[in-house]
Order: sequence, then structure tokens, then C-alpha cells
Amino acid sequence: MIKRSTLSNILLYFALLCLGINYILYNALGIEEYKVILRIIGILLMLATWAISGKRTLTLMQGILLAISSIALMLNGTESINLLALVIIGIAMGADEEGAEKAYKVNLFLFVLVLAFLALGVMHNEMWYGGTEVIRKVRWTLGFGNPNHATAFFTSFFCLYVITRENINKWNIIIPLILEAGVFYMTNSRTWFVAYIVFSMIMLIMMHTNKLQNFLQISCVVLIDSFFFAHLFLRNILGFLMRFDVLLSFRISRFQAELAHFGIKEYLIGGGTVSVDSMYINLLYGYGVIVYLIIWLAVHITMTNLKRENNYKMLAFLSAMLIAGLMESSAIRPEFMSSVIIWTVVLYNCHPRRHSREVDTLHNAAYIH
Repeated sequence: MIKRSTLSNILLYFALLCLGINYILYNALGIEEYKVILRIIGILLMLATWAISGKRTLTLMQGILLAISSIALMLNGTESINLLALVIIGIAMGADEEGAEKAYKVNLFLFVLVLAFLALGVMHNEMWYGGTEVIRKVRWTLGFGNPNHATAFFTSFFCLYVITRENINKWNIIIPLILEAGVFYMTNSRTWFVAYIVFSMIMLIMMHTNKLQNFLQISCVVLIDSFFFAHLFLRNILGFLMRFDVLLSFRISRFQAELAHFGIKEYLIGGGTVSVDSMYINLLYGYGVIVYLIIWLAVHITMTNLKRENNYKMLAFLSAMLIAGLMESSAIRPEFMSSVIIWTVVLYNCHPRRHSREVDTLHNAAYIH
């Protein structure tokens, strides 16, 4: 007879595989017919994983996030399903380190699959004429629908590879950084490249010096808090950022045009259909300011806990992904393996700790019979 813990892990892997395959299908192969059904199957398998694991309790913040994401779905319809899906996934995944290991294994399979598809001609590395009206550059898709999706996929793989190393050394960071530079050279997707450089630099500094550790970790917390705060008043700030519009491929103009469609209703309770790539804009106008503030609080508590425990791997990862969130919305897409781990880290760490992570791990293990 299969043990409960073994069955739970099998279902979890199948759930992650459904979500990850979905990302390849609609972002690389252009197959969207199964997008909804695979998403639903993945979420249901996550719920089954949680039920079979024997876990019966939620922390206060997990319960709040589950409640507000459910309310958002009832108020705004299927446009708001992503947040509920990610909260369920984050809860079902359990401990962040274990969750990252599982997500990495699935991502490794997807990585090999993508390379095989490229070699067999199932996916095609096509030219993409991108850039701006001022600066034009030939970009390559590396088999995906556009270069940004490709860079997101490979960056996710590199990040998960690094944070799942048990005895990490500088070459575990430097070699993926070189590969990331190669991906950037092909795709010219600057947001992900900048985020990965930040991730690598934090990792290298934290590994090799004690002098800057506290300052660097505090800086990460303050920086991400400032992003959340600034987006509450983004309408008033965008005018001052127009000088960077060309450099940012006219994203400031697109953000400004997008916000012009939203009123006080979208700001308060969400429901806005957001078409621009920004995690923060999607959260604020897709779900409303109350949900946005609660997520900000959960992220702040998480990062504070990671800082207190000197968990620089997860702190660096979360900081990099939330920096990318300024210009990308992948962090709220359940098919993206890194977003799965973003929410696993947040859901596992978003409550004040009275004891060590080791005690938490033993406590969670006690629910598996």
C-alpha cells in the first residue's frame, strides 16, 4: 500500500508537471486549447496533495490570503483566478526548501524537453525584430512565442538550480550567470537579465563577506517595500518617469495608457483587465487595494523572517523575482515554476516566527502519517 506521504508527493509532481507543460504549450507551441483544463487539473491535484498530506491547519496569514483570493474570484470572476490558484499552490507545497527542490526537478525536465524540441525542430528559434523606434535590434525567441517568455523560462531554471544547491559554491552562481548572459545576448530581455544579476550579486556577496550581510538584507526589504508603496501612487509618479520611456521600450507610456482606463472601483475592489506586464499593476487593479496591501504585508513579513534567519538564498531569489515584477507579470502566473516558489516562500514564511525553522519543519512533518 502506498504511504500517504508518497502519494502526496506523486500528486504534487503531477500537478507541477501539468502547470509547467501548460507554460510550454501556450508560450512556445501556441496551443491554448488545453490552457484552462490543465490549469484546473493542476490546481485540483494541488488540493488533493494538501488533503492527502494530512495537514489540517493554516496560519492566520494563510487563512486570510485564502479568504481574500476566494472573495476576489467571486467578485471579479475568472479574471481573478490566478491569485487563488497560487495561494492554494503555495499552501499545498509546504516547506519552501522542499518545494523549491520539487519545482526544480520539474523545471529540469521541462528544460531538457525544450532543448529536445529545439533540436528536433518542434520549437523554432526565430528572429524577432524588437527594441524601440529609436533603437532597433534583432532578437531571438529561443523557441518561444517571444523573447521575454524565453528569458523568463531560462532565468527561472537558473534561479531554481542555484537555490536548490545544498553546498553552494561560487561556480554554482558564476556558470549560470554566464549562461544567463548568453540568453540575454540572444533575447535582449533586459528586465530578467537585471533581476538575475541582482540575484547573483546578492548571493556572491552574502557568501564571501560578513561585513555587508545585514545592510544588504535590510536593503532588500526596504527596496521591495518601496516598490509596493510607489505603485499605490503610480498615477502621480509616472509623469516624472517619462524621461526613461524610450529606454524602457515605451513601457511608461503603456502603463500610463493602461491606468487611464481604471477608476476608483478598480482601485478599491479590483476587476480591471490588465494588459501590461507589471506584477504590481496586475495585483492592485486586478484585485483591489485591500488585497494588494495584505499581499504587501505578507511579503514584508516573509522577507523580514528570511533576513532574521539569514536565509540569503530565498531572500535573494524573492528580491530578484519582485524586481522583475516591475516590468513582468510572470510572478502571478501559476504555470511559471519560479512563481510557484515565490508563493511557496511567501505562504510558508508570512507569519511571525516564535521558534526556528527546524521546529516548524518537525511540526509540519507531524501532520504526515
